[in-house]
Amino acid sequence: MYSLEKRCKMEQKNEMKWTILKSSAQGLLDCLHCYTKSQLLEIASFYGMDGTRYRKHELAEKLEAEILAQMPAVLKYSSSEDLRGLKLLLSEPDGPDGESAGIWTYQKRGWLFVFGEDGGRKFVVPPGVEAKIVRFLSNAKNRKTVVHNQELYRYARALAHLYGVYEKKQLMRVWEEFHSTPLKKGELSRFLKITEKVYGDYRVEGRYVISSKISDTRVCLNLMNEVKNLPYYIPDQEEIRLYYEEYVDVDAPEYKELRRFLEKRKHNPLSFAELMTALEDNLLLGGGVSQMFSLMKNAGIFLNETHEKEEFLACCARWQKRTRQWRCRGFTPEEIIEE
Repeated sequence: MYSLEKRCKMEQKNEMKWTILKSSAQGLLDCLHCYTKSQLLEIASFYGMDGTRYRKHELAEKLEAEILAQMPAVLKYSSSEDLRGLKLLLSEPDGPDGESAGIWTYQKRGWLFVFGEDGGRKFVVPPGVEAKIVRFLSNAKNRKTVVHNQELYRYARALAHLYGVYEKKQLMRVWEEFHSTPLKKGELSRFLKITEKVYGDYRVEGRYVISSKISDTRVCLNLMNEVKNLPYYIPDQEEIRLYYEEYVDVDAPEYKELRRFLEKRKHNPLSFAELMTALEDNLLLGGGVSQMFSLMKNAGIFLNETHEKEEFLACCARWQKRTRQWRCRGFTPEEIIEE
């Protein structure tokens, strides 16, 4: 009875919130007032503010000024696709493409707002925010900066996928392999600090850039200790494109061989993709064979015959030997042995 009553109150609260939104508040401050204090605190953390010492109305006022001040910098680290989405949103606010993935990331930052109308959704861009976006998009230098930042982000993310943990200077080194203009240390540190917050693919601790897959500090320290005497593998441009998207080469013959072996066994189709990702993580994070069998069990794959287990282990060994790994600083174990 209590839970039903509680649920009814929650529904009434949500209904009231949508009613507030339907009142179509126009200004940025009005829109911010539609958020709860906890939501405002979350937005404040994105902008580097400690909002805990403010009352809700004070925090909304502080955020309004901070959002408008930081918006040009945030836009500089957006993708060209996201900026095209924003441009479309301004020209066609009710259009079908208004709810793209990029738009939603902006909405979460607290300067685009979703209003409910007749059970539907509509994006609202306050005039002050719209003026900032239009001014930014009309500047050719800004557009050039976006292209540069997106290329640098591709490198930073690709190296996080390839190495797991790497030093900032390694990003500079790889960048300079393919660009005549070197990166400045201050520029790079500022870039990594902002993109860490914007994208969340990696975090920065001191001089290190760490993959988001390594959440455990002990794992990170163990990995850094394990690789400290190894050189970094230098990827080529094709590999940078590959590792921007992937953590391992999913087109490698050894990967495909392992996948085919598992697909032939009875399995849950809905969890098979998750299984392959889990096996990749297990390899990169140094998990053992027993963990691999456990992951397969969770996906409904059981190897009962000895010859099946042997074939599986042989597939894994070939894949492991020729996969670029974190504990080899991007080299394959086979390449390390040959050295």
